[in-house]
Amino acid sequence: MRPQANPWVDLPLRLLAKSKLSVFLFHKVPRDYDPLVPLELTLATFERMLDNVLAEFNVISLDDAVVALNQDKLPPRAACITFDDGYPDWIKGAVPALLRRNMHATFFINTCQFQGRPLWHEQINALVRNSKKRTVDLGVYEIGHFELDDDASKVPLITAIETLLKYQQLEKREEIFAHLRNLLDSNLEAVPIMSLEDLKAMHAKGFGIGAHTVNHPILSCCNDDIAWTEIAQVKEELSGLINAPVTAFAYPNGRPNLDFNHRHVEMVKKAGYTCAVTTEAGVIAAGGSAYQIPRFTPWAESQTKLAAQLVRNILKKPTIIGDF
Repeated sequence: MRPQANPWVDLPLRLLAKSKLSVFLFHKVPRDYDPLVPLELTLATFERMLDNVLAEFNVISLDDAVVALNQDKLPPRAACITFDDGYPDWIKGAVPALLRRNMHATFFINTCQFQGRPLWHEQINALVRNSKKRTVDLGVYEIGHFELDDDASKVPLITAIETLLKYQQLEKREEIFAHLRNLLDSNLEAVPIMSLEDLKAMHAKGFGIGAHTVNHPILSCCNDDIAWTEIAQVKEELSGLINAPVTAFAYPNGRPNLDFNHRHVEMVKKAGYTCAVTTEAGVIAAGGSAYQIPRFTPWAESQTKLAAQLVRNILKKPTIIGDF
């Protein structure tokens, strides 16, 4: 049964969302709260959010949304659901939750996992979680001294390492990470990765599979040859793995001008994708660039507060690179 819309926000949303597409972005959806990643949505919170989204929006596939945008035929209050990276808990958590509600989603995948390399931010979590150190001095990287007394004290170190590594070139990122592993005296065995079987199962259940590069580098930190490989190779790899076309791309980190630029938009088009998504908040209307579709992560749990967030997102004008 479809959840009941909030009568106080139904009309404003109906008017404001007309001919506009809202795209929602999620990442890992663990069943249990992880104190090392306090901002992650747990599965229970995610399911409540799905019900609230379903009450206010008509969820359609990203492929159908792009076609409708090009034809200026979006259904009323159209929305898409997307996920980034690739997590083993999707198949037993987010996927069944979506199927129970008959909601479509597109999952943007990093293919490094199918080559045995875990997501780099999952490696950071494991690095800090499994450290045998109780005191860590990372002054050599100008990120200070950390006392690792409990889970709460480890969160700032995870944030600092992510900030340090995020804008490094791939080879430098691996070099620094190896050094950090020695400094923290940490065990990285059994870092969870998404399996090929899970990828194929999600595709078989009718969900969209999109590309999110091979190794999740920030494209603006790559030379053009590496950026092209990350954009084009992942498309070929995923297409071969699911035996179907891959038409959608998600820019890593996804902020226009900072994380990708006009050259990367052109590479995505040249590689044969029909659309690409960013992490810039806002919505897209007919005539907007299908290669810079904004996305927004809602977090409010109550239907009224969520509706307020959604209205603000609809009203926000997203940053767009150039004229595409």
